Amino acid sequence: MTTIAWCGKILAADGQSTINGNRRLLSNSQKIHVATAEDNWTIEGKKISAFGMAGRPSALNLVKETLTTGLKHDTKITEKDTSFAIIAVAETGEAFKWQVTNDSKKQLQHVDLLPVTGPMAIGSGGVFAEAVLSIGMSAVDAVKAAMKLDVMSGGEISYWEAWKGNLSTAIFIEQTPHPLQSLYEELVQTLNQPIGSDEDVKAQLSKMKEIIAKPEYKDLH
Repeated sequence: MTTIAWCGKILAADGQSTINGNRRLLSNSQKIHVATAEDNWTIEGKKISAFGMAGRPSALNLVKETLTTGLKHDTKITEKDTSFAIIAVAETGEAFKWQVTNDSKKQLQHVDLLPVTGPMAIGSGGVFAEAVLSIGMSAVDAVKAAMKLDVMSGGEISYWEAWKGNLSTAIFIEQTPHPLQSLYEELVQTLNQPIGSDEDVKAQLSKMKEIIAKPEYKDLH
């Protein structure tokens, strides 16, 4: 998962890769994408300078293609097996949040495109980042805080300053958490998932068994 934060001046992201709930601490994923001279990304007719993306990496091409075509409030997404959210910043300084989620059980897709009127964060660490943004701290500080509290966020922090236009890397690198802390956080995250049926309960128990059986927790058994 991910933490992306926007404070009105800086767009920042963590760099940790997560695949099927498994963290890849040694990798550093690019989550902020800056438009080149060849790119013509637009949202509601506003040219986009950069965006930060949370969600399935496989959706990146879909996001870029849609922005190139021109994203509008009534744009339809035909890809049903995808889920992502972006914060995009236009040349004018305006920002937008675009989120696509799918409910595979109900075969429903939800697409939301909203203007961002203040500091905002998305991703698994978004709630922690927004708490830091709410007291006037920068997007880099917000992501740094999220990395300490959200087990699915980590690695290096990349950030893009709207008035400079360059993508940079912060010096701060998350310390690897103690395995017991990571195990606790993963189990709590699983337990916090909504349950609506006996099948959901079984799935939750199965997921917890998978977490406990991970190689990184073998010394805790």
